Amino acid sequence: MKKLEKKEIIIIIVFIISIVFLNVNEFRYKTNQKISIEEEVKEVDSRDQEGDKENKDKQEEKEKNEPKKIKVDICGAVKNPGVIILKEGDRVIDAINKAGGLTDRADILKINRSKYVYDSEKIIIPEIGQEIDVEGIDDSDTIGIDKKININTASKEELESLDGIGESISERILKYRQKNNGFKSIEEIMNISGIGQSKFEQIKDSIKVK
Repeated sequence: MKKLEKKEIIIIIVFIISIVFLNVNEFRYKTNQKISIEEEVKEVDSRDQEGDKENKDKQEEKEKNEPKKIKVDICGAVKNPGVIILKEGDRVIDAINKAGGLTDRADILKINRSKYVYDSEKIIIPEIGQEIDVEGIDDSDTIGIDKKININTASKEELESLDGIGESISERILKYRQKNNGFKSIEEIMNISGIGQSKFEQIKDSIKVK
C-alpha cells in the first residue's frame, strides 16, 4: 500500500475538519432554530393566556357591575299580570311596561310610577273606583305607593315614628347624615349609637335610602 505523503495527509485532515465544522454549524443552526420556535410558541401561549385572563377579568368586572336581578309580583289593571323579572334600581313604571302596560280601567291617580321597586314586592294596580285593602296584604309597598321612610330626607318626627327610635336617636341620625352627606345603604344606620343589629331588624323593612 502506497504510503501517504505529508501533503496528502494534511489535505485529508483539513477535509475531515471541514466536514466536522459544517456538521457542528448545522447542528447549532438547527438547535437555535428549535429554541427560537419554542420561544415563539411560549410567547404566543403566554399572550393567549394573558388575553384569556384579561377577557375573564373584563367579564367578571362586567358581571360585578351589572345590576342584580329581582322578581316582583304585579297584578290588577295591567295587561299581563304575574311575576316579572326586573333589575335593582327599576321603578314601578318599568314593572308596568314589563307587564304589557296599563289597561283602560287603571286608576293612575293612585299609582306612584316613579317609585323604586324591591325584590319580592307585590305591586297592585287598582282600577277606577276600586278600593284596595292594604291591611290584608303582607307587603306594605303596594299600589306603587311607597310607605318606607327615607332616612336621608325624613324629618325628626318621621324618624321617631319608626319602631324603637326615640328623640335622642333621631337627633343622632340627623347629625350623622349631615356630617356624612347621607346614608349610602340602610345598613349604615347601625353606625348610629343606640341602633344595633336587633333594632335594625325591627326597622329595616320600614326604611330606605333613595
